[in-house]
Amino acid sequence: MKAAKAQAAPICTDKGRVAVAGMLGISQGSVSPSAAVGNNGEPECHFTADVGNRRIRVVVNVDTSPQPYARLERTIVEDGQQFGLVRGFAAPVTVPKLGLDAAWVPDADQVITTDGNALITATVAWGGARQAQRRALATAAARAYLGKLNRKAAQQTEV
Repeated sequence: MKAAKAQAAPICTDKGRVAVAGMLGISQGSVSPSAAVGNNGEPECHFTADVGNRRIRVVVNVDTSPQPYARLERTIVEDGQQFGLVRGFAAPVTVPKLGLDAAWVPDADQVITTDGNALITATVAWGGARQAQRRALATAAARAYLGKLNRKAAQQTEV
């Protein structure tokens, strides 16, 4: 069933490619997309670009499994939990005005968000870039994959 879902619509969209290129200040043709299946069995697009002497990679995973909003909220809470006196990792940071809710997970260099229909994760690998640059690129890539907001999804709870 997952393979059929991945083939239903192209995962590497022009909108995603344009978003990545725009944030990097390069032409759309300079961004190479490659479709794949993530370790969660869901489709993802790997966008790569060379800017100067740096290779930049953005992976956008689109998980359409049930209850994406509930899973997003659980992920944010769990990623922020601390079980000791000294924090050994950076807590998630809210990303305003992105989907129904969104967070930047600094230690994973990723933004997670949902439109209520899919859980979208955009992960950036950009050596030498400041965290603000990586966060902005991940946010732009994730935004390109958001659809119409399904506000009723926030009312769903996990079973």
